[in-house]
Amino acid sequence: MKRRRIKRKRQRVGGAHRGILCAILAAGLLVFRGLVPGSSDGAMGLLAMGFPLVYGYTPVEDQNWDYVPEETKETFTPNIQPGDSPRIMIYSSHSNEAYTGDYTPSGSYRTLDKQQNIMRVSGELATVLSQTYGMPVYYEETDHELGKYYNTAYNRSLENMQKRKKEYPSLEVFIDIHRDAYSAEQTDVAIIDGKEVARVMIVVGTGEGQTGSGFKEKPNWKENKKFADALFARLEQNAPGIGRKVLVQSGRYNQHVSNMCIAIEVGYTGNSLQHALNAVPYLAKSLYEVLSAS
Repeated sequence: MKRRRIKRKRQRVGGAHRGILCAILAAGLLVFRGLVPGSSDGAMGLLAMGFPLVYGYTPVEDQNWDYVPEETKETFTPNIQPGDSPRIMIYSSHSNEAYTGDYTPSGSYRTLDKQQNIMRVSGELATVLSQTYGMPVYYEETDHELGKYYNTAYNRSLENMQKRKKEYPSLEVFIDIHRDAYSAEQTDVAIIDGKEVARVMIVVGTGEGQTGSGFKEKPNWKENKKFADALFARLEQNAPGIGRKVLVQSGRYNQHVSNMCIAIEVGYTGNSLQHALNAVPYLAKSLYEVLSAS
């Protein structure tokens, strides 16, 4: 299938949001100048206020604040009943990641609205796998960012992975759904069956870390990569052009939990939510075929 690049639509900001942004900029200027007590460093001052600088943030540790995410209605009905033996767990470590579109932002390309963020995509994937292909899937609806705590989200998703594995010993496939954040002036899509579809990249972590010492407990990344390679090949067979090459990184991404543990980036910030949702049927079909053969 052919690929097409279309101009990216800017994230819209309404009048009320402009007022909020002006207040943020004014406060940020005070912080930068060291006028806010305890905030001699301008950049860390902004981080302490809870505003990401570029597509999220990674300070040394979470900053304490009194924000509590408002309750949102459950988006998906439970698909695992007592006595079931799910093989797959689907979740999103960076639960608030969002695309280009109209929503109430909680940060740059982030929102707490589960109908508009990456959890809509991971939930749709779980739904298609369970309802269309009859595969028991445990879908984790937890917001692992808790609104703003981006840099320790993997700690919380690991806790849930280990907890669910104890509850359901049958779990062996763990899929962490993300959206990518590379910057571009144009939106990268594949045209498949006449639709604009977000492209998909599978990420595998070695756990070696940037310095080479890495984590004490490392993933069996070569086994995870075999799974990733098989899925990539099937994706390209079912929907040529949808896949980006499998990316091997030095991070761990909690992939030490299983030998079939991967992260999947569905589109990026320049895509729309609909682009990402259009990719779900092809991803679900390819996962079903790979897992049915393994």
